[in-house]
Amino acid sequence: EFKNYSLTENNTKFDTIYQVSRLKNIDEAKSSNVVISTIQRLFATLTGQSLESINDDEESFDGAQSEVISLENSTKTLAPDFFDLIIIDECHRSIYGKWQEVLKYFHSAKVIGLTATPTPEAYAFFNKNKVADYTFEDSVKDGVNVAPIIYRIKTQITQEGGAIEINDEVEKTSKITQETQTIKSKERTEYSSTELNRQVVNLAQIRLIITRFKEIIYSTLYKDREPNFAYIPKTLIFAENDRHADNIINQIKEVFAPEFKNGLPENFVQKITCKAGNSNELIRQFRNNVEFRIAVTVTLVATGTDVKPLECVIFMRDVSSAVLYTQMKGRGCRYIDDEKLKQATPNATSKDHFYIIDAIGVTEHEKKIPNINDKNQKELFPNLARLFELLSHGNLQDEYITLLFNRLSKCANKGDKEELQRFTIIAGFSLHSFLEVLSDKIKNFPPFNDINEANQERKEALNPLLTNTIAKKQILEINAGFIKTIDTADIVISEGFSKEEAKSYIESFEQYLDENKDKIEALKIIYNAQNITITHDMLADLQNQILTFNPDFKTSRIWENYKILNEGKGIESLKKDELTALTNLISLVRFAYKQTSTLKPIVRGYLSGFNLYAGQAQRPLNPEQTELLSVIAKYIAQNGSLSLKELKPLGDNYRLGIINIFGDQANQELEKLAKFIIKEAA
Repeated sequence: EFKNYSLTENNTKFDTIYQVSRLKNIDEAKSSNVVISTIQRLFATLTGQSLESINDDEESFDGAQSEVISLENSTKTLAPDFFDLIIIDECHRSIYGKWQEVLKYFHSAKVIGLTATPTPEAYAFFNKNKVADYTFEDSVKDGVNVAPIIYRIKTQITQEGGAIEINDEVEKTSKITQETQTIKSKERTEYSSTELNRQVVNLAQIRLIITRFKEIIYSTLYKDREPNFAYIPKTLIFAENDRHADNIINQIKEVFAPEFKNGLPENFVQKITCKAGNSNELIRQFRNNVEFRIAVTVTLVATGTDVKPLECVIFMRDVSSAVLYTQMKGRGCRYIDDEKLKQATPNATSKDHFYIIDAIGVTEHEKKIPNINDKNQKELFPNLARLFELLSHGNLQDEYITLLFNRLSKCANKGDKEELQRFTIIAGFSLHSFLEVLSDKIKNFPPFNDINEANQERKEALNPLLTNTIAKKQILEINAGFIKTIDTADIVISEGFSKEEAKSYIESFEQYLDENKDKIEALKIIYNAQNITITHDMLADLQNQILTFNPDFKTSRIWENYKILNEGKGIESLKKDELTALTNLISLVRFAYKQTSTLKPIVRGYLSGFNLYAGQAQRPLNPEQTELLSVIAKYIAQNGSLSLKELKPLGDNYRLGIINIFGDQANQELEKLAKFIIKEAA
C-alpha cells in the first residue's frame, strides 16, 4: 500500500522518493525510510537472531502472559532512537503482555495504534490517550466499507437441542486420541443447543443450514444476479472447531454437487485453519481464484485479512467476545469496485452491502470486552493433566487436592457410562468409590507444610490413581469428553432478515428525509403535496444527495428494509427490471411521509396512468402514435418528468415522433403525461 500511494502534492509514487522495505536484514532496515515488520521479526532482528526461524503467522501473536520476552543481557543491533515513529496495526491484540518490551525499548519514538476494536489493555498501553475516532458508520459514508444485512436462520435443533434415541447410530470420537468407533446408542440422551457441535454433531442440522443458504442465494439475497452456482458470492463460514469445519465442508460438497454436471470443482470449498496448510497462500487463493467460492475457518481468518470480494459471512459458531465478533463480521465489509468484483465473481454487479447469515444466534445477544487479567486468572486453575503432574511431584496442598476432587466428581457424574465402566476395569476400583474414600480421608489430613516433606497420608490417599498411568489416561479422556456424530432430522422453525436492524436503518433514513424536507427540491414538493411535476433532474439530485449522505441508502435497499420492517404488508417486491427506476424514490418518500399506506413501484402502474391520459387527449391517437407514446410513458415512469432533450437516450425516432404529434406543445405534453403517470401511481 505504501508503494501504491501517490503523494498529494505532485502525484509522485511514494517509493520513488522514500525507500520502503519489509524487515529481512539489519542492513536493509538501516537504509530504509519505512520498515514493515511483525513484532516477532523486529524482536529477532533487535537481538541478533536468525530471521529464518521466526514464526510470524497470526496464531503466534498471542502468547501466554507469563511468557514475557526480555531484552536484558542481549546485544542490541539497533539504537533506542532508531525509529522516529512506530505505527502498530491491529493494536487490540493481546501481544503487549508478551512483547511490549520491544516497543518500550524504542522509547524516543512516537507510537500510534490502529484498531477497529479497542480493548482495555490497548487503552492502558496508550495511557488512555485516544487521538481520533473513525466509526464504522463514517467508513460506510465515505465509501471505504459497506454495511451488513443480517439474515437469521433458526432450526429446531439449533434453538432447542435434541436427543440421541435408543438404537441411533452414533460415531463416537475421543477428543484426546481422535479414535473413532461407530456404536448403537443404548439409552436416550438429550443434548442442549450449547452442546451442539461441541459434544454432539448433528450432520442433518449442518446440512439443513447449508441447504437453506443455497436456496436463498438467488431467490432472496441476490435476486438481480443471473443464477450460476459456479459463481455464488464469495462466502466465509465460521465453524466451532476444526472437526466441525470438516463436517461443514462435507455437507457443502453434498448439497452443491448436484448443481454441477461435471462434478463440484476441486477448489469450490476449502478449509482455512492452522491445520490446513499454508494459510497465507489459501487466503490469497480465496481472494483471487474464481473457482474458490466458500472458505471454512475457525478464527484464523477472523482478523488481519483483507478479502474484498467476500460478500457473505456465515456464523455457525457463537462468539461471546465483542472484539472477536466485530473482527469476524468485519471480514465482509471491505468495499471493492465493480470491475474488480466481477473478476472474482463474474455474475456480480456491485458490492453495496454484505450479508451476515446468522445460523446460531450470534447477532442476538450482548458481547463482552475481555479483561486483561482473564488469562492470568485461568492460570490459577491448572487443567487436569497439569494437576496430575503437580500432585505427582509432591504439590499436595489442600487447594490442589480439592480441585482434583471437584474435577473427578464432575467426571463421575457426567462421564460416559461405558467409559466409567472401562475405568473400573483398568483401575480395579470405581471412580465413585475412590471419591467416597478420598472424601473421608480429606477431613483428617494433617496440615501440608512443604513439598519436600513426606505428607504420607495424602500420598496414600491419591496413589491408587496417581501411580496408575493407564487409569489416569482414561480419566483424562473422560474429562475431555467425546464428540458424538449423528444424522437425525432437523427443521427450520423461522428465517428472515433482522427486523431490529431494518428498524434502525429506516429510522436513520426517515430522519434524513425529515431534516431535509425544506432543503431539497423534490422532498419539498412531495412533503407539501404541491401540484408540481417532479422532473428527472430533481430526482437525480435527490438520489445524489441521499447517497452522498450515506452510500448505503440505495433505493432497492431502503425498499427491502421497509418490507422487512412491515413484514411485507402493503409493500410489493421490486422485480428485477424495476430495481433501478429513479421514480422509486417518489414512492419511498411518499411512504416515509405517511402520505400512502402502500409501497409499489410507479413503473408497474404506468399503463393505467397512460390510458387515463390517452382517454383525455384532445385529439384521438392512432395505433402508431399510441405505441410510441406508451414507450415514452414507461420511460417517464422510470425516470420522472422529461423534456424533449432528455428523451435522447430513447433514440431520435421517439423524440421526432412526439414532435410530429404535438409540434411546439411537445414539452408541455410530456409534462402533462408525467403528471398522469406519477399521480395515478400514488
